[in-house]
Amino acid sequence: MRVREGRILQEVRHALVSTGRVLLWRNSTGFDAERKVHYGLGLGGADLIGILKPSGRFFALEVKTHWGKLSAEQRAWLAAVSGAGGFAAVVRSPEEALSELESASLTHA
Repeated sequence: MRVREGRILQEVRHALVSTGRVLLWRNSTGFDAERKVHYGLGLGGADLIGILKPSGRFFALEVKTHWGKLSAEQRAWLAAVSGAGGFAAVVRSPEEALSELESASLTHA
């Protein structure tokens, strides 16, 4: 049985928040056709965004299933965050997310 992205996202969020090392928010993005309004941080915006403690560095994770692929917009969004000095990565499990949190903390200038 395949694990759905929503479940992985919940597990990743819980694992990260449990460390106490990051403030974290869910960033849902999309378009509400009825109200004709876009929501979220823009097309391709990462699933989870946050701030590393105590540095204040911007932190963004795109959560995917083991078979999930990034869209061009997601690749561009993550590259823009990295290019601006933030930390951005793709994760597929809570273990990967914790490893990326460690990397983000170690690579902060």
